[in-house]
Amino acid sequence: MAVVALAGCGGSSKVQRLTGPGFTFSAPNGWQVLRSSTSVTAQSGSVNLVAVHTYRLTKTYTPDLYAASGKELGGTMAKLAKQLKGIVAHARTVTVAAGDAHSYRIDYGTTSEELTFVFRDRMEFELVCRYAKGTQSKPCATLVTSFTLL
Repeated sequence: MAVVALAGCGGSSKVQRLTGPGFTFSAPNGWQVLRSSTSVTAQSGSVNLVAVHTYRLTKTYTPDLYAASGKELGGTMAKLAKQLKGIVAHARTVTVAAGDAHSYRIDYGTTSEELTFVFRDRMEFELVCRYAKGTQSKPCATLVTSFTLL
């Protein structure tokens, strides 16, 4: 599972609307935007970042798979945190694009990384945010609340 992260503090209160394959989201104006066929990333400096990556699922996701997907993701996040020599600081359910999503924060070194997983039909959307640990991350909140499926 690829991991990316969302943005930290700083930046303008104005946002830019970014569109990727099957989704849109808002990121701070002035952040550098990188695009690929499966993702969109906005970054400021070497730490602050917001991104959405897409993955095609082998089977169709249905809401009755939510609990099982949470168990699998929880194990994956614990392994990732260990690899990063960090901890899973939180695991929770959030509402994204009018549905339940699994969200995790991993703290490692001087960095925090938030990963939120949105599943629809045969697609996984991984929302990632990275920022300096201990700071507020308005761009992370904006990513999650502005994320829309097309």
